[in-house]
Amino acid sequence: MKIMKKFLGKFKSIRKDILFIFIFTIIVVIVFNIFETEFKKYAGSFSGFILNMCYSYIASFVFYFLVIHLQQENDKDKLYPYIIKNAEHIIGCSLGLIHDICRGSNIDIKSKYPTDEDLDSICKSINFNARSPFLVNQFALNLTWLENFEYYKSRSDHAINNIMQLNKFLDADFIIYLIKIDNCQLFKGINNYKRCNINNQNITFVKDDLIEYFKIIRILENYIDIELKKYR
Repeated sequence: MKIMKKFLGKFKSIRKDILFIFIFTIIVVIVFNIFETEFKKYAGSFSGFILNMCYSYIASFVFYFLVIHLQQENDKDKLYPYIIKNAEHIIGCSLGLIHDICRGSNIDIKSKYPTDEDLDSICKSINFNARSPFLVNQFALNLTWLENFEYYKSRSDHAINNIMQLNKFLDADFIIYLIKIDNCQLFKGINNYKRCNINNQNITFVKDDLIEYFKIIRILENYIDIELKKYR
């Protein structure tokens, strides 16, 4: 029973357009065999051509499903736990940053991710030139806020690179979300901040970048929870 359920799950995972055409051709074949005489009477040899096309598609579908699709799904079963682990690490980086900015501003938030209003208050309460609460190890100084951002960017980049090495197993939406995180303004701006002597007494200049970053992270988290739950 478990094997049959797993088999049906892999069958339903076939691209919707391919599956729709397969079901349609099956219906055509059934209808043709029920009303074969009428079809031959009114459509003549054209009905035979249509029927042969349907048989060809069905044969191609069976080959594709057994030889290609099942192998791809089996590969995903083996690889997606690793992919999900790295994706969750990307999300974990964002949660680590949230924890740090909340501690650094002494502001508690009521939800998992800060609202725009939360970020406005948080960014006004953090001195960019002060040190963040993040401590790499017990023998080191706390990171500066710039180093803090850079730390999470580095860890996030590493996880994204791990996933993108297996990009042939990813769908387009997943890849787009990873690219958006990798190219978000918060991370892209780090090199600019390093070149500039920023004397701001707050971090309001990254508020919009933080809003964008957490928004993409929430989208990625939702995608994993819905689309990848079968691989957990």
